[in-house]
Amino acid sequence: MEQVVREAADRLMESIHESEVYRRYQEIAEKLKKEPQVFERILDLRARTIDVYHGSESGDFLERSDELIEDYDELLRHPYVNEFLETEEELVKMLQELHNELFLGVDLYLPSM
Repeated sequence: MEQVVREAADRLMESIHESEVYRRYQEIAEKLKKEPQVFERILDLRARTIDVYHGSESGDFLERSDELIEDYDELLRHPYVNEFLETEEELVKMLQELHNELFLGVDLYLPSM
């Protein structure tokens, strides 16, 4: 990677790390990591969600979806889980917008899909 681009990327990463949403996300994550069983349940729920919606496991879709919803509702009772997930969504949206701006700002000649 060209040095000037690498330096700009480093500054961008520093700006992301200094953003309010990233700092808030990290603070909440640290609180959740103090309760590893809760943090692991969040990660497990995500993995199971991917499996259900992408069909990598066999079984009844509706039944497995209902189980996910029940587990999700139970997880949301934890005081930091909802805040963590909302802040994570906000961070991901910021990164998606950034990605879109970078991608659309460069002339790449790709076939339309």
